[in-house]
Amino acid sequence: MKQGWSYLSPAECLALRGSERALLLDNVLRDHLAAWRFAYRGVSHALSVSGIAQVLKAINDIGLNEGLTPANERVWKHLVLGVTVHEFMPDGHKHSVTVPLLDFAEPARNRLQVTEELSVEREGGHGRFRPDIVLYVNGIPLAVIEAKRPTGSHAEKLMLAEGVSQHLRNQKPDGIPALYAYAQLLLSISGQDGKYATTETPSKFWAMWREEEIPAADIDAIVNARLTAQQHSALFAERPAHVRAFFNGLWSKPVAATDRIGS
Repeated sequence: MKQGWSYLSPAECLALRGSERALLLDNVLRDHLAAWRFAYRGVSHALSVSGIAQVLKAINDIGLNEGLTPANERVWKHLVLGVTVHEFMPDGHKHSVTVPLLDFAEPARNRLQVTEELSVEREGGHGRFRPDIVLYVNGIPLAVIEAKRPTGSHAEKLMLAEGVSQHLRNQKPDGIPALYAYAQLLLSISGQDGKYATTETPSKFWAMWREEEIPAADIDAIVNARLTAQQHSALFAERPAHVRAFFNGLWSKPVAATDRIGS
């Protein structure tokens, strides 16, 4: 949230999804697409209703029946290369337009939202799985985080392994593989440690996260930034008072970045 992500409560996120089977925030993505413009013969145009519908169909039809990795690769191509749609222009010509799902040139134009305890119905109706944290960009779930609390001696590594195990369980055919078709980054975090990977990465290839591009001073500034009153209210609105008090106390003093993140 300190880096510009808006918090969505589980209830708010579910309302935007429409059901526990749905994963995309269709209206968020629709709004992003409606604001985008393309040039045709020197004139700026918005996507038509049909053009937006074509993009939504492409990002919804990911071909999971062909396998999780091929579906994930298809989503990756849409994210990196855009989605090509056909528009009928005012002069009667049919025009091909490649529509970006993410704005790489001006990142501030992307809508960043984070939610927790994302309840997703399992394939075959076998109950639900609830990943701890999910990050949405323009209504598309691009990162999934399992956050485990360390308990006892040497527990961090055990809890990291548990988080990885949950990711792998969730990706199985009777789990929630559709979420992992969209996700481009997976994290397991506990205490001061974190491991990351991509969809269908075996557990032995998950890597420790070490930040190499952001200076330590910049990381410290992010960690110690204050939430706005609005952010604070949104984050704690549905939490017990003792949780709010704990974090208020924690944030009243300087917080140090972990060695893993700051190295």
